Amino acid sequence: MPAGAAVAGRRPDALEPELLRAPVAARVEEMLRRFEAGDLLGSLVIAESILFETPSIGLAAVCHDEAVAALQPLLRAAPPAMDPPAEGMREGGLALLARFDGATPIVACIPRGGRERMAALRALHDLLRLGALDAIAP
Repeated sequence: MPAGAAVAGRRPDALEPELLRAPVAARVEEMLRRFEAGDLLGSLVIAESILFETPSIGLAAVCHDEAVAALQPLLRAAPPAMDPPAEGMREGGLALLARFDGATPIVACIPRGGRERMAALRALHDLLRLGALDAIAP
């Protein structure tokens, strides 16, 4: 199971768009639940959605920083070019996959900020959840 994707020995739940638009309190609760369960990438995506709207929420900033630190081996990996999974990919997924070339680390394929970054991180979460990156994930 790839780092940041395991949740009690199973694949993590998808990050539904409604979750990322939920009230901040609900997102904080889900962010912490995922973090404690080992879904670090899911927790990171939720933390970024919170910080995008409300940068002053310190718990989201701490969770973000902890998840980024723990995910460094994955984010530094350079996945080869690959076909998209048969199903389960969302918007942004194909754009992220198009950037994979075997030489470029994942972190360089993800936009630096804004909604485009959240879409790319959600797509990365989908790829991990679907098992498409199992071969390269530490």
